[in-house]
Amino acid sequence: SYFTIFVLMPLLLFSVIFIVTTAQNEQVEINMIGGSLPFDLIDQWYFMYNLKLDTSHISVTYEPLGSGQAISQFSSGNDRDYDFGGTDAVLSEQNKLDNPNLVMVPYTASPIVNFYNLDMPFDMELLITRQVIVDIFLGNIRNWRDAQILEDNPEYADYIPHQNITIIARIESAGTTFAFTSGLCDFSQEFADTFGIIKQWPQWFMELDYVKPVSGGGIFISSAVRSTSGSFTFISFIDVKKMVYPKARIDNSFGNIVSPYDIDLSVSDVEFGQDNSIFLSNMDGQHDWPLVAPTYFLIEDYQENCEKLVYLLNFIRYGFSYEGKRASVKTGFITLSN
Repeated sequence: SYFTIFVLMPLLLFSVIFIVTTAQNEQVEINMIGGSLPFDLIDQWYFMYNLKLDTSHISVTYEPLGSGQAISQFSSGNDRDYDFGGTDAVLSEQNKLDNPNLVMVPYTASPIVNFYNLDMPFDMELLITRQVIVDIFLGNIRNWRDAQILEDNPEYADYIPHQNITIIARIESAGTTFAFTSGLCDFSQEFADTFGIIKQWPQWFMELDYVKPVSGGGIFISSAVRSTSGSFTFISFIDVKKMVYPKARIDNSFGNIVSPYDIDLSVSDVEFGQDNSIFLSNMDGQHDWPLVAPTYFLIEDYQENCEKLVYLLNFIRYGFSYEGKRASVKTGFITLSN
């Protein structure tokens, strides 16, 4: 047998197609669509899983085109070219009505980290509390030398520049936006009343003079931060690990200050909703990171091809094994309990 990896970059959207063939078995192709957030982890799991087991007659294509597109593909009545989907946002009530056979299966999660671009030494890791984040997005805090930011960071007060804050906001619907607003809504009633839990920022917000709309995922968001002095945004821990700009510390529900460099990437106590949804933000452990984005596979409970379903379920089971969890931590993902 032989193993080939093709990397496609249409319109800078990354797809990896894994093709494994043998002369003895009929080829089985599994096509998946989902968010870009778990791409690195799925890549690692797939490589390790196929080294461990004889699945040489199965090829898997995962296209990270976004949670919104994945959910849309599996809405009732839509023709699709995908066997399974993935999302970082839970299904809405309308999504469940559109396709009542669609099941969410949580398999990992990623911390959401705030980072910024300021003319100050990189080793000065600002504390930006959840309340300050809320006030920035509500427009109550507009300058980096706001009294609350200075009070929270007395050791860096002399270095924080007098500069207006520019929020970098993604234009498209995104699972990371869903998880970010979910966590802040749980923390702040004022934020909940203004925005609610959303996948996409409202037009009125994007038109504010202190908001810079950006199209695309993490790579485009980080590029906008690099080119915009005074900017502030949120991004997944997986993406922010690759950035050279400072990552903000944050307060958690226990009352501690936690650093993105010391995130605990294990969660042992996971509670499931009736739809298999999980909520990991604002947990009360003393070292817990307060903003977390769970990720789900989307599987229809009726499958014409059992071999494809068995492969995916065994693939997920492998992700919860010791080897799979080690790969999760190595790539910067949170491991969930069995």
